[in-house]
Amino acid sequence: MLRRLSAFALATLLLTSCSMVSDNGFVSIDGLKDCDLLFHVAPSDNPITDVTQGINNQKIDHVAVFFRQDGKPVVVEAVGKGVVITPIDSFLSREGDVVAGIFRKNFDRKRSLRTALSYLGRQYDYLYLPDNTDIYCSELVQISYIYNKGKRVFDPIPMSFHDETGNITDYWRDFYARQGMDVPEGRDGTNPGEMSRRKIIKIRQLKR
Repeated sequence: MLRRLSAFALATLLLTSCSMVSDNGFVSIDGLKDCDLLFHVAPSDNPITDVTQGINNQKIDHVAVFFRQDGKPVVVEAVGKGVVITPIDSFLSREGDVVAGIFRKNFDRKRSLRTALSYLGRQYDYLYLPDNTDIYCSELVQISYIYNKGKRVFDPIPMSFHDETGNITDYWRDFYARQGMDVPEGRDGTNPGEMSRRKIIKIRQLKR
């Protein structure tokens, strides 16, 4: 009888696990862990996707940090109104698609989440600069995520405001001109598209 119960329990566990994260590239909300990433895939090109590249050429223009608050799935993200907590239903209701970034390696999820939440209320960084107190979406991830020994999970990369021809697009040239600034091409930074292509992450389609 004990062997039958053990076999049944094992089968149930395997079926449950498969329903959360499957080998066919899908993951459910229940299968996500705190600090897994949710990437927004835009329905069409925009100034961000024109100059950055998401995994499999997807038009990824935003990233958010998944976690559970009082047992309910939410994200912490940097958006126009600043760094905020957003219910998962509101996040998923935006136009476009969502894919999940599941981590291949262990890191300090608890400390990383605490750090991300410590930035709640910060203003959004519309200038995408590394040396101010404002924060943009992928920057929130980059400055929050650390390994157990304190090393950051994501190193910064040179910022890109150019298209595939290597030319800075008119949109970004005009945008920074209105701020009285040069385009910060090549300065340290991040973007959600490049972050989705990091080897530490495997991308899964999110089951709605």
